[in-house]
Amino acid sequence: METTRDETPYISNEEERPIHNSDKIKENVQFEDFLSDDANALNELNKNESRAWKNSAIVAATNAPDLRSSTIKTNEIQGWRKSTTLQKQALRFDASANPNRITRDTDECAKSMSLRKSQLWDRLIENNEGSIGSSSAMDVTPSFYDNTKLDEATRLSCDIFSVYFNDHHAGVNAEKNGKVNFIQTVWHSIDGTMSWLNQWLEHENIPFVTTPLTYMDWCMRGIGQIFFCNNPLSGAFILAALFIQSSRVAVHCILAVLSATLSARAFGFEKALISSGLFGYNAALIGIGLASFHSLEVHGGYSPVILACVMIVSILSVILFASLSKVLLAYEISPMTLPFDIVVSLTLLASNGMANVEFGAVIPPSLPSYTIEQDTPDYNIDAFAFMGIVLRGIGQIVFTTDPLAIALVIAGLTLCSRHIAIAALVGSALGTGISILVGLNAEEVDLGLYSYCSALTFIGTLVFYVPTLMSILLAALGVLFTVIFQVALSSLFQISGLPVNSFPFSFVIISFVLCQGNAKAFIGVPLESITFPEDHLKRVRLLRDGFHLFLEALRSNNEEGLGDRKIANSNRSRKVLTKLYSTMNFETKIEIEETDKIGQQSLQMFENMEKKHQKGYITFDDFEELLGKLGMNAKDGLFSARKALSLLDIDNNGMISKQEWVVFCRLSYELQKIHDIVSTFFQFVDTSGDRYIQVGEVNEALNYLGEPELNFGEMKTIGRIAHSPEEFEIREMTTFVSIETLKTLVKKYQNRPSSQRNKNDMMEEV
Repeated sequence: METTRDETPYISNEEERPIHNSDKIKENVQFEDFLSDDANALNELNKNESRAWKNSAIVAATNAPDLRSSTIKTNEIQGWRKSTTLQKQALRFDASANPNRITRDTDECAKSMSLRKSQLWDRLIENNEGSIGSSSAMDVTPSFYDNTKLDEATRLSCDIFSVYFNDHHAGVNAEKNGKVNFIQTVWHSIDGTMSWLNQWLEHENIPFVTTPLTYMDWCMRGIGQIFFCNNPLSGAFILAALFIQSSRVAVHCILAVLSATLSARAFGFEKALISSGLFGYNAALIGIGLASFHSLEVHGGYSPVILACVMIVSILSVILFASLSKVLLAYEISPMTLPFDIVVSLTLLASNGMANVEFGAVIPPSLPSYTIEQDTPDYNIDAFAFMGIVLRGIGQIVFTTDPLAIALVIAGLTLCSRHIAIAALVGSALGTGISILVGLNAEEVDLGLYSYCSALTFIGTLVFYVPTLMSILLAALGVLFTVIFQVALSSLFQISGLPVNSFPFSFVIISFVLCQGNAKAFIGVPLESITFPEDHLKRVRLLRDGFHLFLEALRSNNEEGLGDRKIANSNRSRKVLTKLYSTMNFETKIEIEETDKIGQQSLQMFENMEKKHQKGYITFDDFEELLGKLGMNAKDGLFSARKALSLLDIDNNGMISKQEWVVFCRLSYELQKIHDIVSTFFQFVDTSGDRYIQVGEVNEALNYLGEPELNFGEMKTIGRIAHSPEEFEIREMTTFVSIETLKTLVKKYQNRPSSQRNKNDMMEEV
């Protein structure tokens, strides 16, 4: 049964106001302010009523439709929800699109929710390095004015106060960042996982074109997944590298991954897994490995028997991948490259008894020797030679040693993720250094045979754990374990003349993933929400910034019983707070430059309002009258704006001086950045996408960061603010956090001696 909600803004400890009745949503006056027509109101009503399935809906890990033409970036459905489907458990990479507009379709609720989540991630990525310039489009944002029809002064006035009305200042910032956004649009369309390509192919139906391109996309993703890169261009770069090394090996790779992809589709496995290349990467390695073990010829030496064998065992790898995924289901672990390792080892062993299948021994079978050589191996390695070994170690992952081919592989990794490319270099370098220090076979070290598993381990650790200093140290420790494991397995496999393949990597990384949730020093990434390291890092920064502001706002509103929980925020959030704090300067004489549009406009507005009194001040009623002339009449917005202005009445005389007004206008404009951070955070936590957040969703997000769940005092404060002990509405809580943040900054300013109110001290305080 639908519970009654209050749709009004928060109630402060200092001020009470009437509560609107929202039992009948169609009659709620707020929708007249926030929705433009009856169709949108009905759509909002349907979404509100659809909350009945909120707790049971689990969004399938599929690619969401992407119909936009601007910045594209990958985003994953949150990993808070647990699922026992093969689709979620086996998924190493999961791509969903980032549409630049809200999808209002309600035909398929899963896709609708996926699109809602995707929009948020797009916002986060586009504004990661700087301040967020425009709020998340997921809000219900009223259109108080038409930017194209108003003069610049009126539009700028609306931009200044739009934060209180959930509207967003697109004018000034869009003009300033227009060129940058165009460049970002081009880059982001090929960066990350390129999930828009999958969706474009899914929605287009061009005869004799769509189907071949779709399977090509899936196969290229499978090749890219060898390096944890769910990007078809990355796969294309790696395939080009294989053709440079050996066209014969490249052909075997294509046949293998195509056979695996077609068979997985024919068997009816999850399309999301197939389209992400998860059934292809083991097959690609099988094709590359068996072709390399069969012959050393570069562009010739094809054998129909070997070609048939490659295709058959590639199909076997599909079955093995699905089987191992089901076995590892309870532990939320991917099979990694175990299907490749097992299939290739079994194939090489079985070929010894087959007269018509000629692989032969990869290495001469022999018993391991434990005789310790007295002389240390002569490596004769300088810095240039060491770098060559490091690069060959990366190339050995796909059995290539050609410099140009290796360069293409690294370029493909960089295209998808710079973190992955750097991790490959660092992991290979550490593996090389350790193998030299312990005195391993110089010839094998020079070929990079002790570096390729190390590179994969370093990459895998930073994929399954959020990149932090501790996870980097864990990855380095993993490289040490990988080298030791590889030396031990080499002695064991030497008896049968088999290579170790990537067994060391698989065993070490699976061991590390099993530790997720137990080691509090590391933030693990749930299997179903893995994308690539950059996304994981941005996700944690978003959560930390949001929780920092949210919990500080709760503490500001009610300090009793909330505990001393502190969640560190990122540099971006600290810069925004510092800018807000430095804006509060009530002592220095107003000096506004001509290029300062906000300052100039605030003075103009003050002069227009002050004409009524001609006493050097304005009143709160004057401010509300101004907002009315700008078309900003929403009751909640007026309440929030008046509340914010009252905070800037430093002398508490009920009148606003010119100095106070200018500071208020500057703070209002900058406060939009806080509003955007909080709004994006809440909607990211809102896994159901219905714009209402349950306390359980907040706790799940806290658990993701390794933080304790909300305590009784925090939940009590939330219940008082939202008039519901179980959930709150995103728009209402975003306004609350924004105003409380402003109140906290003003209080800190007022409590400091005037002699210390300078910019440097403010920065320290923030």
